[in-house]
Amino acid sequence: MNLTSSYFLGFMRSLAGFRMRQHFVTLTGLDIKFRRVLLFAPGWLRDLIKTLRSFFSRNCERIRRKPRMPSEYQHVPARPASLEEETRTVIEEARMVLPGIQAFFGFQLIAIFNNRFQDLTHTEQMLHLLALILLAVAIALIMAPAAYHRIAERGMVSRHFVELASRFLECAMLPFMLSVAIDIFLLTRFVLNNSALGVVVGLGTVLMFFGLWYLFPWTQKKRARRRHSSSP
Repeated sequence: MNLTSSYFLGFMRSLAGFRMRQHFVTLTGLDIKFRRVLLFAPGWLRDLIKTLRSFFSRNCERIRRKPRMPSEYQHVPARPASLEEETRTVIEEARMVLPGIQAFFGFQLIAIFNNRFQDLTHTEQMLHLLALILLAVAIALIMAPAAYHRIAERGMVSRHFVELASRFLECAMLPFMLSVAIDIFLLTRFVLNNSALGVVVGLGTVLMFFGLWYLFPWTQKKRARRRHSSSP
């Protein structure tokens, strides 16, 4: 059996399982009961559930359709990637990050039109606006490589595009990190009514994101270079 046939059979099995689960939900009436519950739920909860349902359905379908790695590469620890593979990888990385940022952006917009938003002080409202602007900057940075490729390098695959897209993706993580930290601070202050604890939680969030998104990859990159230079 060739590779194309195995991809097709795996996709059909996943699709069949997905259809069976949908059929089970319809037969048992769970979808009708769920819709009845949503009728009595507040507006912000309905919007939240719809956004999460759309986000998870898109990502689950993308994972379900993703082809498996060829068998000759499964036992190889590392190998150089071709230019086409690097381009595909950086595009998939942007696709993985963008839905989460878009969902978070929607939650921030919904919070502004909530009645409890008026309970925040003017300074806290301005902080939330700053977090919203930072998130918009992150979205613009992540979507910039797609616009650049469509206008400047349509129909081509180049090393310059891979480097540019990687830089944009790295830079987008910084405003996204700050936006999440600001909203975590506001949420902690609002729930616990303690500004000092909110600052501590916000700074802890920044340190966690910076460590996982920047410090850890940098240290692993330096370690790999040191191991490569010391090897004969």
